[in-house]
Amino acid sequence: MGNTPKYVQIMDQIVGDIRAGVYAPGDRLPTEKSLMKRYGVSRIVASTALSNLATKGIIVRSQGKGSFVADCRRDEEPPAPAQRKTVAVVMPDIRSNYSIQIAEELVRAAKEAGFFCAFYFSGNVVAEEEEILSNITSGIGQEGGRYAGLLLFSCSTGGYGSELLGLAETDLPTVLIDRNLPGLPLTCVQTDNRKAVRLATRYLINAGHRNIMLCLRSTGRVTSMFERIEGFLEEMSEHRILIDPSMIVKKINKPDQQEYLKKTLLERRASAVICLNSGTYLSVISLIRECGLRIPEDVSVVTVDSLRGEVNDILCEPAHIEQNTRELSDLAIRKLVEQMNGADAHIPQTFLVEPSMVGGSTVRLWKEPTMPGGMEKEAFSENATSV
Repeated sequence: MGNTPKYVQIMDQIVGDIRAGVYAPGDRLPTEKSLMKRYGVSRIVASTALSNLATKGIIVRSQGKGSFVADCRRDEEPPAPAQRKTVAVVMPDIRSNYSIQIAEELVRAAKEAGFFCAFYFSGNVVAEEEEILSNITSGIGQEGGRYAGLLLFSCSTGGYGSELLGLAETDLPTVLIDRNLPGLPLTCVQTDNRKAVRLATRYLINAGHRNIMLCLRSTGRVTSMFERIEGFLEEMSEHRILIDPSMIVKKINKPDQQEYLKKTLLERRASAVICLNSGTYLSVISLIRECGLRIPEDVSVVTVDSLRGEVNDILCEPAHIEQNTRELSDLAIRKLVEQMNGADAHIPQTFLVEPSMVGGSTVRLWKEPTMPGGMEKEAFSENATSV
């Protein structure tokens, strides 16, 4: 017993009590808090034990009510999660090329695994997301439970609502897409964001740029943006390039930050800009044009995500980071199915998908201004279209 995981020991004890008649069908079982105190374990361990018993059909869990011994004498039992054929997908919207790709790939991956997708869109509003989650999780463990699992591409703004916080307490297999949520014991599948911006930064450095500006709209509760900023700082440090904090513009949607960006570019203090998402890229190229500057002759630009199909009035394909939406979707569905089949649902794990750098027409080799004596400092000789 010493090597047996605690959650398995708790499961065995509950099953033994049920068989011994300590608990009859329909009886309420001890809460997670009671199990934590009785066995000296964490909430995750107690939740895992109850979740696994529910997956096996031994108990039924009801949000806000507790856990109960399943009544195996009923003529009709609700279908087990793996028998339900619809997966709920919650996303802010499908306005960007990236989100469209994610939606399309999730439909494909789910279909290959034998499931359908039901999409809900929050409009990136926390209150809407909360209402959607409440609707999806209602009736879990009862006949009203409609979904085999949940794929959540969460809002980028605001705090954690009660429904979001309660996801780990339900028996609904759940996988976070793209955005990890610190503090919630939920599995997440996302791009390796640090590596993504390290690739973009290295691409510009190899093209001879040293004065690189980093731009984003806002960080909100999105950890991916913080990871991307860290990737930029790490790559600059590795190349021993002095980091100027004023070259990181975190709210490019604000008028004062827009004016600061234009002033910096007009004074030629930045030769290149990295945009941390496609929305930021659209704002930045508009501001560059307002300055009367040219891309890439005056300013080079790299963006995370392509803009294919989003707008017509943009430059030719920009140099960008490509997120592997196909692999990300395949992995998300696979992890969801593993939970349906009894894997530990609420032991938090984060799985990273490799990004790639794609060259484009928005970056050129850079030479420093003419130095005394008519000599120029040459840019790196490495090909700027590959990393």
